[in-house]
Amino acid sequence: MMKPSIQFKDGCLLVRGELVFETVMKILKESKQYFQNIHTLKIDFSDVTHADSASLALFCEWQRYAKAKQINLVFINTPKQLMQIAQISKVDQLLGLK
Repeated sequence: MMKPSIQFKDGCLLVRGELVFETVMKILKESKQYFQNIHTLKIDFSDVTHADSASLALFCEWQRYAKAKQINLVFINTPKQLMQIAQISKVDQLLGLK
């Protein structure tokens, strides 16, 4: 398993590694610090190697947190596995996934 990590640069949060049940809480905790003093936060998943249904819960939590902080959240390079899960669950439009 590739350990997850995040890196913040120029208003974009780059997520790396696996977004699975064992890793999403770590990513959530680390990412919350970047939901401060920003109008738009981009989250880029181009370096995510695997995503399962737990990552959908992470996306929902990010959306909830962004709404509370009045931050526009933009997901970039969403993992194919997550898109499929979101579409089956019918939450893809709710989360702004395309």
